[in-house]
Formats: sequence, structure tokens, C-alpha cells
Amino acid sequence: CSSGYCGELSDGSFTPCRPTYLRDLQADPAAYGTVTVGMKATSMSVAMPDGTQGDYGEGKADGVMIRPDLPVNTVVEIDSSASAHPMHIHVNHFQLKTFQRVDNDGSGNWVLAGDWIDTLEGNAVARMTTDSFLGKQVIHCHISGHSDNGGIAYFNIAGAGGLTADQQQTG
Repeated sequence: CSSGYCGELSDGSFTPCRPTYLRDLQADPAAYGTVTVGMKATSMSVAMPDGTQGDYGEGKADGVMIRPDLPVNTVVEIDSSASAHPMHIHVNHFQLKTFQRVDNDGSGNWVLAGDWIDTLEGNAVARMTTDSFLGKQVIHCHISGHSDNGGIAYFNIAGAGGLTADQQQTG
């Protein structure tokens, strides 16, 4: 486990080996603030910590909008309302801080606070680190017909110290 963190704890329990970008973020401060995302069938509402907000998509795939930059290598909190439209984020997985599955049969306990995932159906507060990759990070409804009809947007990860996809491939 030379690249990451893991090991046996003093109480005899074991911590699985994880890469450093999957460190436990539940207690970390959200340095950038909270991004609020509301998923809908043909659009998505997004509110940024600086107060900018809007609805994106509105029923057409060309409604994809770039949001203000997310700073690279920073903890970002996401407050998501994705009860009927599973939210999927490309590039950076996120860790659940709180989670509430909205269903009628009580079968929603397939993820718990602390889990790392990339797709969420339910209401949650999650945290992610924007790691070292610069560029577009797609966020969309994981029901493909909804994404095709406008339930899609992307964040732009920017800042000093990050690498673009081209730099990752040649570096």
C-alpha cells in the first residue's frame, strides 16, 4: 500500500487501502463551499456558493451550460436532491456525508454515510475533492433519455497545479 493509506488500527480493526484522493472527507471543511444540485427529467438547477444559480437544459441537449469554475484540488460539498433522477458525476467520485433514499418500499439502504460512489439516487450531502484533473466534469441524470433531453451540465475544474487530459497522457 505504498501509494495511499491503510493499515491496522489500534483497536484491531482494519482500514482498507485507498488512494490518497479517496481520503475520508466527512469531517474536512468544505473549503470551496456548497454546490446545490436539483435533478429533473429535462433540466437541472444548480446554485454555486457565490450566489450564481440557474436552470440548465430545459428539454434540449444543446442546453448544456458550463458553470463557474471549481478550484482544483479543493474539497467541494454537494447538496443534492436526486430522488427521481439519479445524479451521476464523471471524473471525481464523491463521499456521502448524509443520505436519504426516497422510495416507498424501504429498500434504499444500499449506500451509507461514508461510502464513495459516483451515482446517487436520493437526497444527500456529499463531498468530493476536485483532485488534479483540469477541464470539464460532466454531471447528469443517469437515465440516458433524460440526459439526452437536457438533464446534463458540467463544471469546469480550473486552477494552478492541475493537469489537462493532454498533459496526463503525455506526462
